[in-house]
Amino acid sequence: MMMQRTTTSALALALVAVLAGCAAAPSAAPSAAPAPAQATATGHEAQIRARSAAFWEARQRNDVAASYQFTSPSYRKVNDQERFRVHYAGVPMVVGREVVSIICDEPPQRCVLKQGLKVAPPMIPGLVTTVYSDETWILEDGQWWVFRP
Repeated sequence: MMMQRTTTSALALALVAVLAGCAAAPSAAPSAAPAPAQATATGHEAQIRARSAAFWEARQRNDVAASYQFTSPSYRKVNDQERFRVHYAGVPMVVGREVVSIICDEPPQRCVLKQGLKVAPPMIPGLVTTVYSDETWILEDGQWWVFRP
């Protein structure tokens, strides 16, 4: 009984340490120089912002079919919905998100959306922390799609 309690406590402590490390603010300070294509890609940025929001709403509902529809046609040719579910679906831990920036290549064929995700790990009730991640969007067949390798 004591061994199990110690192991559970150690796992919970390790998870808190990992989440705290991930929650650190991005280390790169914004530079004075404008980001590539930031000023010229506002139309693209608006489309990506809207599609990313819809993608994450579907993921938070754990709606695999809806979130799968945001993957590119080339991804869907080689990965069916079940494979997508196995790799990217699960317990919806994200309880909120904020877009930090969107930076596009020139000409815009690929954009990186930087976001802060507020997560509530189910193993540590009451803990909500922010982790930062990059989400790549690609332009294919005239539409923006979330990139999945």
